[in-house]
Amino acid sequence: MILQKRVRIGNVIVTFFFCMLLIACLYPKGVFGYLDELIACFSLLSIVVLFIIGKFKVSSVSMILIILALVLVGLISNYLSNLNISVLNIAVDSLILLKPIVIFVASIQLASADYILILRQRLKVPLRIFLGVIVILFFLNLLGKIDMSDDTFGNLRNFKFIFDFSGAFGLFLYALIPLVDSDKKVSSKIWISLIFFLMLFTFKSQILFFLLIFLGIYLFEKASKQGVKFIHIISIVFIGMIILIPTIQNYFVTAEYSPRKLLLDDGVKLMKEYFPLGAGFSTFASPMSRTAYSPIYVEKGYYLLHGMGSGESSFFLSDNYSAAVIGQFGFLGIILFLIEGLVIIKYILYRKLLLQDKVFCLTAVLALVGTTLASSYYTSSTGALIMLIAGALIAGKERKEK
Repeated sequence: MILQKRVRIGNVIVTFFFCMLLIACLYPKGVFGYLDELIACFSLLSIVVLFIIGKFKVSSVSMILIILALVLVGLISNYLSNLNISVLNIAVDSLILLKPIVIFVASIQLASADYILILRQRLKVPLRIFLGVIVILFFLNLLGKIDMSDDTFGNLRNFKFIFDFSGAFGLFLYALIPLVDSDKKVSSKIWISLIFFLMLFTFKSQILFFLLIFLGIYLFEKASKQGVKFIHIISIVFIGMIILIPTIQNYFVTAEYSPRKLLLDDGVKLMKEYFPLGAGFSTFASPMSRTAYSPIYVEKGYYLLHGMGSGESSFFLSDNYSAAVIGQFGFLGIILFLIEGLVIIKYILYRKLLLQDKVFCLTAVLALVGTTLASSYYTSSTGALIMLIAGALIAGKERKEK
């Protein structure tokens, strides 16, 4: 009876997280734009409470230890760099940067074995109506009857729905895949194919990378009797990067003005300056360094550059998650982030998940991390939603194995 009550409470908490992240994705205006940070805070609190009452699942301990090591590296970096960053800014920045992993672990800990099945059943009708409306709006936008576009490919208009950026819309669509999946294989394939089609029409390289990774992992899983291995994953990511070389060149080489390249170059300089550490939390290329306008930006004269000033003209300052990791955590931080990624991938590989669930989870981690080179989607509300769902999928299989 007590166990059933705890399971129900866990499901209620995860559902609350899901609803809040859904609102943050669909309406990131005003206070709603901070809901994903609030959920990260609640997720951390949930993990602490479960640990105190002795209900924390040991399989996730390695992920938490690496998170703690990253926080320690960041704090020591702040102390040694002596850049006069407030404690509040440091705390908020650490929560934002580590948000996806914290939410992922909390979801694994809290969700029940049948949580995704329950959520899928409850959302079956409203989700199909929602996707139906999106399809209608897609064709109206394609015909030029409405404007839900932020880019073109030849004469074709891309589609971003109500999102500010089409890339964020593509990630949101990806998060819906496990929720439209069902035992009816034909129905599932139709809905998932529709989602892929809509993702393709965002015309964003980051979303194309998601699709390439998903397809590659799926093909390896189907072709190999032993399933996908690390060597397969490396090959898939490498091929995906090669295909996207023209886009990467545009971001970092051929563009007349490239804030991403500038941030990456200066992040490397900071890593060298503070080796083996970095400048610390809220100092470079992170959301809080943008909000508080880091002393480093003033020193480097970023306020003279388009999109890298303070206030509303600072939209480029936190557009490269990799630069934040390199500049704020340094060499040790890079190593720890890579280890965290490998631990999570290994964790997923060793779970006996259904084919579609394994492909979804592996793609989520690999593609989100892969896009950090040219975006901050990893720490966005859509990135958090994807990691929450991935954690719930894994939670179901873990409890069944026990």
